[in-house]
Amino acid sequence: MVGFTLKACICIYAQLCLTAQAANPNRGNNKTSNTILFTYLTQTGVPVTDQAFAGMHMAVGEINSNASILQDVNIILNKSVIPDATIAPASVFDFGVSICTPNQPVLIGSNLQDITMELVMQACPKALAFSIIAGADALSDKTIYPKFWRYVTTWGQRIKAQAAHYVYYGWTQIGMISSIDVSFTEDICTQYFPTQGVDISASTRFSKYNPAVSQYYYTQLKDSFQFLKSSNLRVFLINAESHYLIDVMMAANRTGIWGRDYVWTTTQASIAYQQGASSRWDTPLNPQVLRGLTLLTNKKGPYLNESFIQQFMVNFKAFINYTLTNEQYLYSTLNFSQTNPAVQNYPPNTFYADPGTHTYPLSYLTESYDGAYTLAHTCEQAIVEQGVTGVELAGGLVDGNITISKIVNQIMSNPTVSEFIGFTPKGDPSVEILIMYQLLGTSFHTTIPVGVFNQISPNSDVHTFTPNTSAYFWSGDRAYSDTPAAFPPAYQDFVSSTNLITDIMLGLSGLWSVYFGLSAVLYLFIKQTVPLNFFISIGLAIIPLNAFTIIGQDKPLGCALRIWPVPLGLTIILSCILSKSAQLQAIFSLSRSTFACILTSFKGRHAIFLPLIVVIPVMLLLGVTSVMFPFVSNSVYVPDTSGYTWVCVPSTMQTSLILYIIITAIVVMSISIVVLGYLNRNLPQQFNDTHQTAASIIIILVLGALCLGQGYTTQSIQLQFYFEVVSSLVGTTVVHAFIVERPLMKYIWVAAFKRYTMFKKRNHHKSATKSRKQKSREMLENTSDLKSYQSYSTDSSDYSLIVKVDEPISKLSTKDVHIYHKLSYSVFQGYILNDSVFPRWLKVQFNVLNDPIMVVKCIPFINTNTSQYIQLSQLLEIESYKVYSNGMKNICVMRLLDNTLFIQFSSTFALQEWTNYIARCVLKKWAAQQLITMEGKAIQHAIFSRKKQAS
Repeated sequence: MVGFTLKACICIYAQLCLTAQAANPNRGNNKTSNTILFTYLTQTGVPVTDQAFAGMHMAVGEINSNASILQDVNIILNKSVIPDATIAPASVFDFGVSICTPNQPVLIGSNLQDITMELVMQACPKALAFSIIAGADALSDKTIYPKFWRYVTTWGQRIKAQAAHYVYYGWTQIGMISSIDVSFTEDICTQYFPTQGVDISASTRFSKYNPAVSQYYYTQLKDSFQFLKSSNLRVFLINAESHYLIDVMMAANRTGIWGRDYVWTTTQASIAYQQGASSRWDTPLNPQVLRGLTLLTNKKGPYLNESFIQQFMVNFKAFINYTLTNEQYLYSTLNFSQTNPAVQNYPPNTFYADPGTHTYPLSYLTESYDGAYTLAHTCEQAIVEQGVTGVELAGGLVDGNITISKIVNQIMSNPTVSEFIGFTPKGDPSVEILIMYQLLGTSFHTTIPVGVFNQISPNSDVHTFTPNTSAYFWSGDRAYSDTPAAFPPAYQDFVSSTNLITDIMLGLSGLWSVYFGLSAVLYLFIKQTVPLNFFISIGLAIIPLNAFTIIGQDKPLGCALRIWPVPLGLTIILSCILSKSAQLQAIFSLSRSTFACILTSFKGRHAIFLPLIVVIPVMLLLGVTSVMFPFVSNSVYVPDTSGYTWVCVPSTMQTSLILYIIITAIVVMSISIVVLGYLNRNLPQQFNDTHQTAASIIIILVLGALCLGQGYTTQSIQLQFYFEVVSSLVGTTVVHAFIVERPLMKYIWVAAFKRYTMFKKRNHHKSATKSRKQKSREMLENTSDLKSYQSYSTDSSDYSLIVKVDEPISKLSTKDVHIYHKLSYSVFQGYILNDSVFPRWLKVQFNVLNDPIMVVKCIPFINTNTSQYIQLSQLLEIESYKVYSNGMKNICVMRLLDNTLFIQFSSTFALQEWTNYIARCVLKKWAAQQLITMEGKAIQHAIFSRKKQAS
């Protein structure tokens, strides 16, 4: 901004007027004979709107009443409010085109923001225009904006001077906060500061106050300032409009980044008080928070020229009093209901740089005042040079004679209220010397000069900074020699891939993952097992991969994938265990029916139905998270270590929300498994692994705690890495040993034993077997007397028969066990023939479980509170046929392929009859007709035996 000095050279006015009259005696003194339009462009909402307009308003009134300038021309001042270019750029451009009417001079003064002024001038390049606040560097380009000048130093020059300020004190890292409307200055800072050795380590933006979002502004600013606080920086730059400076400093104080250890700077030249600012804070606005804030301007000093200040202030006060009394409608931001002169928003205070004292006006007003006079002097010069009158000026015939160099000459040669060091040929205030001020904090505007920036050469962007050590001060009464540091000493805490222990941990994690993967591959070749253990192995193989997502300093890919291993692995494992527990509960709870036989198998695709229901949605959630709402790599300052920790943190609120949903699903599955484990606690040990499952759940819950540590941690990230790796390796090892490895090792051992037994007994096969006919006859004859399992075979090599009992139970034994092998495919059969046992059983239940195994559950007819289980292993399939013999309907053979059959009987006798016969026939791939023939004879013999026993 510019300074305040009055160079009233009335003689120049008179001389100019005499020169004009001498040059063209045809000009009259009737100002109403010709009319030209001064257009004041503005945007509503800030006090500068009225402050700048008041300057033009006062100047136009003086010019129209002064015959010494534009003696035959009357000026009409028009105030136009146009849209914000950041909201409606097309509308701004259209407006610029509309004001460029043919054959009319276009004279513009404005308080428009940079981008808005750029659009207006692009639409109307012939306009003779000035601005009091547009500091954009692009406006210095006279090929685009040929007749534009301004009373404010360019953003680029002030930013480059500010860099010299930081370099002088050795501040190599700064934080920056920008208003969203002037965020373009971020580009200048980002490009220039690093070339001077100053790094912008944290940058953020804030938006305009929006009462629709929240009543208090700090609620809207909090996230931005919390981010600056987390950066642990101590030096900050504010890129914001002057009326937002008080809001920024209030928010800094509220966040805890204001005081003796902090330095706040800005590229603004002054601070303005916005109407209604106090209403958006829940505490009174305190000017004390402005203490130490630096301002940067090209002003020579904060005071007007003492030689003319008294006379100017007399006219100025008279103008303000008349305006506020008679022309209130011209000013939109003034609060005319305020009558207390001590309050900032008291209407007269709006126009003074020292509210309440009223010693000198605001710079916005004086610059606008000077701009209006420069417009008039430039037009007067064009009339004189061309020897025309006000008629040609009003008709737009003198525009071609106006150039930026003539405009600059008029600024420097005619009296102005504000005194400048000079103007460049581009219409910008000279920056050979810039002054730095600090706010004292005793009021909103009290400042003192504390330093000077000198341009190294007229065309150089580099400045040297010379502070006034007796005036420059730090907040909190800190001694000048005790310069605040840009940031405390800090170290970077991250998991380095060059560390030996880290490499060992990564190697172990990879080895564990491969081992669990091999377990899954082995289960693919075990046709007799259900796929649950296969999927559990896959889940276990995924979890150790979590170690690879935390390696490195800046790890965008690792952080994006970090949400996958632990949640997905746990979901797969828990869903499979839940499916297995649910199967056990379903099988053994259904068997409680009085007259029922449940035939069920879970060895096929139905076993993975429940896991798929859970795993697929979780995978979709993880995919959406990693693509749209991923974890991001960020350095977080940890006060305990006074250093930066590189961690993966949620990028949005949705990231945390999805993670909480997945954690909830894991917790629900864990609780369900615990409940089912309790319900299954009394099941036979050979089918029930409740104890192993319980131990696994405990380990899994420890692994689940890793989900909660995916983001920010207050501990060393290296320690977190060790904790995660050790927990995942130990936990997955225990789960693998309990759930996966035991049945796998059992299968491998049994398979090896079968090969040995097969080889050993092959030589005795012919002598030990009997013909099928002979064996069937013996079976029918001894139905009521046999005390053991019987096996029989045919001489045909089409069928292989075997009876195998791993754990003989109560009155049952194995006999004549034979193994036949053909094409590496074994067919297993079993017969239970014992009339002395089964007629006294109320129910016999056949279940095919996970190994898969055939379970026969027998409930005594006398005492239904007890039961006995007989296990037949390696039964792969049961076929189902209906057989009719002597008018009786009997089920002789059952087919069971991935489904459940529930067969209800009309009476105990019917159930007993059925169990007597079905217990003799548990077959796979047996010719149906042969079975019917054999079973029919068995039925007739059984009926005869019963009648004989009854008689």
